Amino acid sequence: MTGCEGEKTLVIIEGNLPIKTSTLYMVGDATPNGWSSR
Repeated sequence: MTGCEGEKTLVIIEGNLPIKTSTLYMVGDATPNGWSSR
């Protein structure tokens, strides 16, 4: 569940940036490679 919290943190940090940018960051962080590494 820590991964979920991490994504939420990123959203808050990137809150100043446009929503689209935040979404792109989330998608990039949620890539299968990242999960596989964990």
